[in-house]
Amino acid sequence: MKTILVLSILFSLIALPVLGALTDADLDKIRLIVKEEVKSESIASENRMKAYISQEIKTVNTTIAGEIKTVNARIDGNDKRLSQIFWLIIALMGLIALNLYHIAWHSRKDRTLEKQIETLRQEIEMLKRQQIIQP
Repeated sequence: MKTILVLSILFSLIALPVLGALTDADLDKIRLIVKEEVKSESIASENRMKAYISQEIKTVNTTIAGEIKTVNARIDGNDKRLSQIFWLIIALMGLIALNLYHIAWHSRKDRTLEKQIETLRQEIEMLKRQQIIQP
């Protein structure tokens, strides 16, 4: 067991300088690999973002379309109510006009009756005078 440990340490010490020596070509290859990886990640991220945005746009458009239908239904309901109220107001105005005509007709009839009563009073007064004069 001691031998294995000593050999492992020895091999590790021998391999240490080999691991640390990087040339400019190696660094350029690493940079190129990193750039390509970043570029592919960027493209993949951009594609995921585009897919997410298009999905959100579809969701928003669906929601807006539903809300527009709801608002249109409410507007139609309010339009029907306003139409009913309009015709109710027209009917009430007709009733008011009819009532005013009825009142005017009764007023004219009352004036005619008052004239007849006044005429009859005058005749009664005249008859009373005649009776007083000719008992």
